[in-house]
Amino acid sequence: MTPAQFEEFKQEVKEFANSDAVEILLNRLEDKFTQDWKDSAPSETDKRVFSYMMIRAVESLRNEIKSIALGDAVNAWNRDRKSKIV
Repeated sequence: MTPAQFEEFKQEVKEFANSDAVEILLNRLEDKFTQDWKDSAPSETDKRVFSYMMIRAVESLRNEIKSIALGDAVNAWNRDRKSKIV
């Protein structure tokens, strides 16, 4: 990926991350898998583990999107902090 392509990618991720539709979709997925987990019997270990892992996957996806979207701001903050270290 060229630097120009990467910058375009980051811009697209920022727009994606700020989309209400994406937030609604991720929330609905979390709610669905949380409800599946709650509705499963204690003996349904596979179903419970699957639901838990899917909740974690949605959380991971949300964090990755935010990480890419905020990358420039985080890098700028880190540079500022590094310059203040004596």
